[in-house]
Amino acid sequence: MAKLKELDVQCFSILDDDSLLEEDKVDKMEEIVRTKYPNMSAQQLEKTIMDVMWRHKDPSRAQTQLPTVVKVEEREMKIDIPSFERRVQLQKQCLELQAMEEEESKSEYKSLLQRTNQLSDELYSNADSKRPAANDSPLDQLLAMFDHSVTKARIEQALRSTGYDVISAANLILTQLKRETGVEQSTVDSEHKSPFFGAGKNVNVVCSFFTKNGYCLKSDCRFRHDIENRTCSFWLRGNCLAGDNCLFQHNLGSLSAPPSSTGKSTSTFSPETTPSFIPTSSSSPSSMPTSKASLIRLPLRKPKSIPWESSDPRFEKYNHFRKNAAKAEDLRKKFARISTESWKSNDGLKSKQYSTKANVQEEKYFDALKLADDELAKYSDSNDDEVWFEMHGYDFNDAIEQLGSSLTEVKKTCHKNSKIVFIVVPSTSDYSQYKKTTKPITIWLDHNGYRWEIHSCGATNMGSVIAIDPWSV
Repeated sequence: MAKLKELDVQCFSILDDDSLLEEDKVDKMEEIVRTKYPNMSAQQLEKTIMDVMWRHKDPSRAQTQLPTVVKVEEREMKIDIPSFERRVQLQKQCLELQAMEEEESKSEYKSLLQRTNQLSDELYSNADSKRPAANDSPLDQLLAMFDHSVTKARIEQALRSTGYDVISAANLILTQLKRETGVEQSTVDSEHKSPFFGAGKNVNVVCSFFTKNGYCLKSDCRFRHDIENRTCSFWLRGNCLAGDNCLFQHNLGSLSAPPSSTGKSTSTFSPETTPSFIPTSSSSPSSMPTSKASLIRLPLRKPKSIPWESSDPRFEKYNHFRKNAAKAEDLRKKFARISTESWKSNDGLKSKQYSTKANVQEEKYFDALKLADDELAKYSDSNDDEVWFEMHGYDFNDAIEQLGSSLTEVKKTCHKNSKIVFIVVPSTSDYSQYKKTTKPITIWLDHNGYRWEIHSCGATNMGSVIAIDPWSV
């Protein structure tokens, strides 16, 4: 107790000194406690300092006696262990319950499978009809759906943009095919032309709350409420159990019917140019579209020169700033790691010093990237058909917001289809930055319907280049 009182007196004098900062007070108290108790662990040291600070704040705690430590061996362990017969009985009952649950689930599964097979036989009673394979991948299903008339690259891009939903991807591809051939269904009450399955920018997902309840409480709901114009996805796969009571359509008449001709356009939309989802007895085998232009989308070209691979003097300053940014980022990570280790070892002063150094290097990193982006802007001004942007250093929403404003500015200031946009993004060699910047950008481009192509630039930590057509939407 004498040592404890002496420790309190020394620590209280430090806590009463207003000229010291809080961190310095804690460091000095830590030195005093370590001097008196050299074998004390870090956890006990922290607890002792906290107790002293509490006693200083509330003097009534100083009279509280320390709890008596009781060894485990001195306690009497009394545990009611079930008898062997009771445990055997419990185990037997658990096994019986498990067997009953498995048997019940099997019977329910068999009955559901039987009903599904009956409905499938009714839908595909025609011998010529081909049943969809349940184990096929989304890519294989779409290839079979379009009779291999659409390229794999186009199907993969549609799957990425729709979250690998087969029906939504098929709707998107059909919309693109109809838009490329210049055939869009016109409406009487609106000048806006939209295909049957919705335009690319609109959200094609039906509001689940509206589907379940028949109404939606959100006046600004971003999902669709026109379920009467939506084709049943289960019916397309041949396993809709709702039958005539289904809220969605069980026909593709609106899609296969040719659009009404107007004075502005004389082209017609033939059913033969659109692949059939479910063949019927009267339908002939789907043929390849006559226009190859509707199937082939030329990939976006690579840039004329990669900044870090070219000897163009216009890229000299850009490469210099990028190297400075890489050095600053390496130092920032190093200082941050030392700061974390110091904090874990209860060295607050060292942790604070290296944390400050890490913040300084982070500012240098962003400044260097800003200067690198300025150099790309100067190069873009002197280039006739390329616009470059630096996207390193951006995080999630900032990257998307910056890219959106940049593409809008390009469309405003440049003539249509006169320039192609190239953005420098982190490559997969730096996976953390790739997941934080590049991945959100590609998802955003797919969601908004932009044409884009990523070009790898070898095994380098300078990044990759994404080519974007700003006039594709």
